[in-house]
Amino acid sequence: MHLTLEKNTQSLQTTMREGFNQLEDKLALADQGQDEKAAELKTYADKISSELEMAEANSKQENNDLHDRLDKEIKMLTVKFTEQLNQALEKLTQVSNQLNSSKTNRKTLAKLLSTVASNLETDEGEQPEKWHSQTNRNPATLIPNRCAKSANWCWVKMVNKLNKP
Repeated sequence: MHLTLEKNTQSLQTTMREGFNQLEDKLALADQGQDEKAAELKTYADKISSELEMAEANSKQENNDLHDRLDKEIKMLTVKFTEQLNQALEKLTQVSNQLNSSKTNRKTLAKLLSTVASNLETDEGEQPEKWHSQTNRNPATLIPNRCAKSANWCWVKMVNKLNKP
């Protein structure tokens, strides 16, 4: 009996060792599989990290390029707008000066016409021959005596129109 017991124990120990060996082999395979998966995941993570860094660098470069392009376009538009503004201001100044000159010319003409009208009033009684001699024989400036009053009235109306703003 003792022998049977020993054989059974030995048989049991052998079976247990074989079972342990099989479990160790399975565990080693599982560890190896886990190590392979971990290495695969690490490689994949490194690849993704590298791609992310490259994408980030590209994105920064594209952003910088876009900002540079926008800055250039803004500067170009600013220069163009400034030129157009300066041209408009020059034109406005020119037109303003012309208006001021026109007003001055109108005032000068009004004064001239006023002087002519007052001269016509004082010369009303004179003869056409005297007017003729005073105008250096220019027939265009002769006003017959009979029309002096109506001519004077026309001059006064013109002077009044020119003096209005």
